[in-house]
Amino acid sequence: MLLVLMKLWSKPRMSTTELELEIHSAYMDRTEFSSPDVLEVAVVLSRADLTFLYLNFADVLDSDQNTEPLALTNIGFVVSTLICGRSLCASIGTDIEIPLIERQGHVRKLCLAFDSSFHTFTGVCAALASGASFGRLALWVDVDEQANLQVVQDECWSWLAYALWSKGSGCSVRELAIGGIGLSRSGLSIFKAAFQQNYPEPDLMRNVEYGLITIPEGVEVKPRAWMENDSMGLMLTHECRCRARYNNATKNVDFILPGFGICTTKADNRSKFVPDATADLSDEVVAHIPNLGSLELDLSQVESGDVLDALLKLIGGDVRSLTLSIQEGWLGVGNQRVKVDLSELAPCVPLGRAPPAECHYFRVQTQRTITSMGPEDVGNVRS
Repeated sequence: MLLVLMKLWSKPRMSTTELELEIHSAYMDRTEFSSPDVLEVAVVLSRADLTFLYLNFADVLDSDQNTEPLALTNIGFVVSTLICGRSLCASIGTDIEIPLIERQGHVRKLCLAFDSSFHTFTGVCAALASGASFGRLALWVDVDEQANLQVVQDECWSWLAYALWSKGSGCSVRELAIGGIGLSRSGLSIFKAAFQQNYPEPDLMRNVEYGLITIPEGVEVKPRAWMENDSMGLMLTHECRCRARYNNATKNVDFILPGFGICTTKADNRSKFVPDATADLSDEVVAHIPNLGSLELDLSQVESGDVLDALLKLIGGDVRSLTLSIQEGWLGVGNQRVKVDLSELAPCVPLGRAPPAECHYFRVQTQRTITSMGPEDVGNVRS
């Protein structure tokens, strides 16, 4: 049952309990996120056990500059409440009164859709890393054809590495699907760096330290997305312990706030930064998501088979079901065929069968009932 909650909320004489009993699935998009009523809707959703929740962030921030601050505040509240489990901030400089609530219900399947606007993507990834748990998580990024396309795609991989695979991530997912973005050598490099540094914008400069910062209740912070708006800000309503990066030169601390992405503050007696004891910069890293059994990648393009091999070696070793597709027309540089070496993914291939040496689309599983691989399991798409 797909449900537009704003219509449900507007029904007369309907108690909160009745609303919770009627909600099984929910869909929210730009209309809801730009409305002040979305806060009340989020309160109802936080009390419901949802089979399916679809949050569509596409086009939220490009329609009206006047509604953008409202939308960013609403999105941060919805995401921190429904994904992290509680609201973290109050708004400063707006008329928005953010309720202080904790999530009581659960979300079984979460679907997230983004456009090339990066503000919402970073806030959601920050929330996922804070300890979210889902049966199925699907993320789709519709990256527009633009001059900075490569930069946007690389940043997506950086944040995905932090949110889902880094050592500091608390995200637990049984089925994961990622689609819409391309994979390049630079994207793979930044993925590795973000995983190693446990930070989505890795920087190997010597005057930068990574660690944790504890920010007490009542401290005012400003997300990077709001830097151009001097009148807006946030005030923490709970003490937060966040992943952070300290710049020795400026004494600034960039930290990751669930629902809002990267914020900046000064390290002082109230907000104490504690650096990591050691930094693991080894080239041999293997990423792991607790309980992950199924991985689906629907990539818009792939620079080379070697790059794809390396990514699958990093993130595919523990999965029991792997589905990979590359959108037709983007089968590598110049529409050349991409060769994929799956020899590193033995756990993803049925026992007794060699993995396919070359393919553009494949589906392999390792359930014990499967003993052979037939034509339906491996497809070959030619340009």
